[in-house]
Amino acid sequence: MPPGDQRVAPAPPTSGGSGDGGAGRSLRALIRLLRLSGMAIRPRPRRCSLLWYSLLYALLTVGCWVAVRDDVRRGLDAEKRGEHWVNATLESHFFGLTMALVWLALTLTFVIGSRRFDALLDELPQLLHERQVLAASYGGGGSASGRNLSLLWLKAVVIVTAIFISLCIEKVVSTDCAAPVTCATSLLKDAMKCFILTFSQLVPLKYMFTGVLLNDSLHTLNAALVAVAVEDPVMLPPHLERLQTRLSALLARLTSAMAADLVVPTLFGVLAEIQVVTALVHLVTARAGPVSVMFPAAQAVLVVLLLVAPCETCQRLLSGVSASRDHLLLLERRLGAGPARSTAAWMREAAARDLENFGDLGLFRLRRATLLSIVSATITYMIVMAQFLSSSGSPAADDAFEVS
Repeated sequence: MPPGDQRVAPAPPTSGGSGDGGAGRSLRALIRLLRLSGMAIRPRPRRCSLLWYSLLYALLTVGCWVAVRDDVRRGLDAEKRGEHWVNATLESHFFGLTMALVWLALTLTFVIGSRRFDALLDELPQLLHERQVLAASYGGGGSASGRNLSLLWLKAVVIVTAIFISLCIEKVVSTDCAAPVTCATSLLKDAMKCFILTFSQLVPLKYMFTGVLLNDSLHTLNAALVAVAVEDPVMLPPHLERLQTRLSALLARLTSAMAADLVVPTLFGVLAEIQVVTALVHLVTARAGPVSVMFPAAQAVLVVLLLVAPCETCQRLLSGVSASRDHLLLLERRLGAGPARSTAAWMREAAARDLENFGDLGLFRLRRATLLSIVSATITYMIVMAQFLSSSGSPAADDAFEVS
């Protein structure tokens, strides 16, 4: 039985009606897709599932290294033609480094990140259950997860389709079809490369979906904290503590999974950003046709998914955790001495710990400030490189930013 046909345990019965039915259906569809694609793998998969993952990984590996070989040859041929080394580097996609990074990112996902992420998926149905019970008592958007997930599904389909179509058009236009056999081989390689690049975008997309669920749960938690503080209670509702505890554990699991999955794709996103800038410079200076816009457009979407989406997702979750900490601090002050105040203090300390550790991938932290630092550093070094090439005065340097 293929891994996509494995039964997913439904969320526990809830007492709030079907308010989260849309979220439950979207979550089950998401889990099936991620387990079918290898983005989430159980610790001990069945034999048929293990065979499927092995075949999928072998196909992706062969496609990546064929693309790396072709890119290296393309760069060496450009240098033999006397082109500037910068032009040869950009034309060959950094001598195959981009596709090598894609392969490394997929390898880390299949070996490490997918198992960590699967452990997180197993706890999401219970999170929806705790959230719905709390929303039924204190409000906080009981059906928001269903609407947000459905909208994100639509955005994901549009974005991935746009990437694939843009890359395919750009590759087809640039393919030399002098001989039928050569043309067919080139188109097959280009189609495989487009598929791999599109497939690799499932890595950031799965964290976008998870971020939507956790962010909606944080909104429900914060709405309940505000309502409890207004009521001035003696004891805290048990579902309030359970939801906050589960959210804290899931945020820790999410950070652990992102540390394995998102470090290498971030580097790939930086290289894609460099290619976008150089391609735009070439479009402006060479006054290229509309078809030439396809390449920077596809690369720009890759930059959005690889850099902007993870940073924005983490920033929104951090904003929700920060609001929870502030609400818990206010609630702690309003509670009298006793077990309830001790519980509120413990929850506030857990929120402060999540605020400090969430999104810390070791080499960097996923924040909006990190995105700004990456963009500013890339543009600065591109300007320095352009000035260096302009001052060199060599004829080849004039064409150093022509990319294809």
